[in-house]
Amino acid sequence: MERRCPLAAAAPPAMRSPDPETRAARPVDRIVALRSYLLATAFLDLLWEAAHLPLYTIWTDGTIRGNAVAVLHCTMGDVLTALAALTAAGVVAGHPGWPIRRWTPVAALTLALGVAYTVYSEHLMSMFGGAGPIRI
Repeated sequence: MERRCPLAAAAPPAMRSPDPETRAARPVDRIVALRSYLLATAFLDLLWEAAHLPLYTIWTDGTIRGNAVAVLHCTMGDVLTALAALTAAGVVAGHPGWPIRRWTPVAALTLALGVAYTVYSEHLMSMFGGAGPIRI
């Protein structure tokens, strides 16, 4: 049995057709899923970036404006990474009926690609510089 997208329950009643093929053919499902994914990603990444900012020297050495710019800059980079990961996962593991069909493989591959790129980019930043050294 194929798992269903948890966002499908939030769809308007007109989109909750009993026939999965009819429902899967509606492009609005994709738009709702994409908007929800990007909004959740942006909100959670903003919280994450703000929460760990005190670990960097920019917290004490920078200005309030500089800290805000750093948080927004990093958040937008995270959102672009998440969007690229979802796009690549959709191309590789997607289905024309996504997100109703093949939600789990796309989500798993999105997570794997996002984590892999994050590890790679953090490694590069630690070797070649970034927002400043981490305070220990």
